Amino acid sequence: MFLLFVSKKLLLDDGLYYEAFSDQLSISQISSLIERQNNYEILTYTLVAVTILVKCSVIALILYTGTICMGVNIEFNKLFKIAIISDFIFLIPNILKIGWFCCIQNNYTLSDLQFFYPLSALNIFETNSISQIWIYPLQLLNVFEVAYWFLLAFGIHRLIKSNFDKSLKLVLSSYIPAMLLWVVFIMFLTVTFNPA
Repeated sequence: MFLLFVSKKLLLDDGLYYEAFSDQLSISQISSLIERQNNYEILTYTLVAVTILVKCSVIALILYTGTICMGVNIEFNKLFKIAIISDFIFLIPNILKIGWFCCIQNNYTLSDLQFFYPLSALNIFETNSISQIWIYPLQLLNVFEVAYWFLLAFGIHRLIKSNFDKSLKLVLSSYIPAMLLWVVFIMFLTVTFNPA
C-alpha cells in the first residue's frame, strides 16, 4: 500500500490523465474522473490489502491441496504464512518501476506505466504491436514470478525438512496448474470485454 501511495504521488499527475483520455472525454469529464479517483483513494488502498490477503489465502489453499495429494502434512496457517512472506518478492518490481520512471524514463504516458513490468516477457515486444489478449500472460511471465515459485518451495522445504526437490515438485504440481487456469480465465475476460 505504501508503494502504491508513493507511485501515485511520484508518477501519476493530472497531466497524464488529460493526455491519455483527451481523445475520448471532455476536459470536464476527465476532471470529474480525477476527482472521483481522489475521493476513493482510501478504498483503493483497502482493496489492495484485501486482494493480497485473498490471493495469499487462495495460494495457501492450493498448496494445502497439493500437500494432501502428496501425502505431506502441513497446516494451512503455515502455508498461508509462507505465501505472505513469499509475496514480498513482488515489492521489488514495484520499486524498480518507480525508480525507472523517476530516474531513467522521465517522459512517459499512462500506457507506459500500465504496461511496464520489469524483467518480464512483455518487455521483448512493443505493447501496441501485440494483441491485448497476450499482455497479461506476457507480464506474468517474469523473473519475479519464477523466484516466487522457488520461495514457496523453500518455505515448504523448511517446514517439512525434506529435500528441496520434493518441495519444488509440490509447488510446480499444485500452484502452476492453478496459475495457468487463472491466466486462461483472464484471457477469456480480455476477449469477452475487449473484442478488438
